[in-house]
Amino acid sequence: MMRGLVTIGMITLLALTACAPVKDTPELRLKRAEEVAAIEVEHGAFDSALDRGANIALSASLVTLGEELKRPTTEADKERLRGILREALAEFMTKEAWMKVESAGYAHYLTAAELGDLAAFYRTASGSKLLNVQSALTTEISDAAEKIFAENRESFVKRVGEAVNKAFFETAPEAKR
Repeated sequence: MMRGLVTIGMITLLALTACAPVKDTPELRLKRAEEVAAIEVEHGAFDSALDRGANIALSASLVTLGEELKRPTTEADKERLRGILREALAEFMTKEAWMKVESAGYAHYLTAAELGDLAAFYRTASGSKLLNVQSALTTEISDAAEKIFAENRESFVKRVGEAVNKAFFETAPEAKR
């Protein structure tokens, strides 16, 4: 009987220990953040980041390229420049550097428990799928938002102009006379 009570007591103690909250230390946060970053990189987040960086640089560089070439740029020019920009970006934004920055960011904003939950989610079928489609999803959403903006550009410009003139009266056309 006593032996059974001791066994039940030990099992209860082990169960409670397993359920005890994890101490949220900076070291544990960073360890778990590195785990999350590694999972994301494994699913293509680093490559997607290089692609996004190259696309941002491309939008700023394409006009300049056209001026340098003294002709309109073609789709082939655009793809060639995107490749050059991505390759140049990858020279200093290495996978290791990316993971260090990403881990530090996660460790700053999320607790060890939250990072553990995030890593556990990424290991589920739904989490893995989200990681696999995230880049395409982000691109699709950005493209749709850009289309909405393009469709409403004139009213946006008018609305902002009116609000700026009202907020900063010295910018209003009648104040400039």
